[in-house]
Amino acid sequence: MVKPMPEPLMGCGATYLEGLVYVAGEVTNSKTNKNLSIDVDHVLCYDAVEDSWYKKPPLLQRRAFCAAITVKREVWIWGGLSGLQESGQLDSIDTVDVYSPRKCLWETKLSLSTPKDAVAIAKAGSYVYVLGGMNSKEEEALSENDIYDRERNLLLVGSALPLAIAGAAAVGVPVNYFAKIGNKWVTQEPDDIVKNQAAVKIQAVFRGHHSRRQLLSGRRYIHHDERQSVGRASSLFGYHTRSSLNRLRDDQCKHQ
Repeated sequence: MVKPMPEPLMGCGATYLEGLVYVAGEVTNSKTNKNLSIDVDHVLCYDAVEDSWYKKPPLLQRRAFCAAITVKREVWIWGGLSGLQESGQLDSIDTVDVYSPRKCLWETKLSLSTPKDAVAIAKAGSYVYVLGGMNSKEEEALSENDIYDRERNLLLVGSALPLAIAGAAAVGVPVNYFAKIGNKWVTQEPDDIVKNQAAVKIQAVFRGHHSRRQLLSGRRYIHHDERQSVGRASSLFGYHTRSSLNRLRDDQCKHQ
């Protein structure tokens, strides 16, 4: 069992970046009134190697029920809900804030087409899909489909979902058949050829990851000349040695 978080939280956005798990935007208990829940700007980071939690620079604004995903080796926080304070006035957020571990700071990158919270988010190909969600003014699920083009740094409006959703989850499948942008959602069952293509790609990534873990776990000490290449190769599979984590982890941030 891993070390518990330093405080009880819910409605968080969570993502993984270079050996670390980031948890941001959440609801917790008020310190002055235990019966009251509030949204906070806390950002926590879990280091699995050290089994330790760290505090990172706070969000630019309080938010909860936001989505988090890793883009361009940065942590991106999409939308959310703010205002869960004593007033009880809730407002959906349209901003997308980005945290750079190298710079140790947050900045606002772009705005969604509509303020929203409880969205589903996934990467597929060179795109990030922000699907559905809720809007505090309409108080109902959305069928919107915002698409972020990572290569061109553009936010596009995609075809509406066939069904309005909120509080759902999404995952990207490594097959171009599913990742393309079109004017129509594919709702039928994919054929066996498409399924096999996806299975082959997923299995290849898993085999590479498993082989790298076996190599590293069987060699407790790595020769000095090999550390850089091993650290770089292991990061491709989302697995890091202690030496590579020490270089990547932003423990030197002043907000600790």
